[in-house]
Amino acid sequence: MPFEPDRLAAGTAVTVQVAWDTPIARPDAQAIAGTSDEVALLWVGFEVPGTPQVPFDESDSLAPVGAALGYSACGTIARVPLDYPRLGGFGSSGGFRDREVAGNGVEHALDQLRRATTNLAAADWPDGQRSDADLPDPMATADAMRTGDPQVTSLVVTGPLDEVAAVVAAADADPTSLADAYLYEIDVDRGAPDPCG
Repeated sequence: MPFEPDRLAAGTAVTVQVAWDTPIARPDAQAIAGTSDEVALLWVGFEVPGTPQVPFDESDSLAPVGAALGYSACGTIARVPLDYPRLGGFGSSGGFRDREVAGNGVEHALDQLRRATTNLAAADWPDGQRSDADLPDPMATADAMRTGDPQVTSLVVTGPLDEVAAVVAAADADPTSLADAYLYEIDVDRGAPDPCG
């Protein structure tokens, strides 16, 4: 739903996606996301250089808003795998990943998106396992992301209502052209988030 701060109670924590009609430079996006120490940047949407943006589809609540491709702004770190004793001749091992919050942000998301698109292009896709509508040319997409200068089409930020509203207001300043800000989540019990960039 549209982000309308005046309709929410003071002290509410919110998660909001901000989208632009015209992509903005990555340093500008990082500066907007860093307007407040109380706001965490969670996700960044990028255009694919040389291709049109994917329009927002209101019928699909999971569709990215005005972004061709996106990735998390928060890094993850792998923990040491845990070895379990063999049971009945079978052994297993496991582990888990944790969020790494220091030093991440727009450039981290782009690095991870470049890695992901390169891996997708290199994958040997069995027939029927990839929708051409989702990614018509994985190699061209990976090349465009690697060699181009992808700009930012959207950000997802989370934090206290007043602080997020200030970030959205900063996003609407010239020379940016804000398309809209969509409210993803309301959480009256959550405090300030861990910073992710």
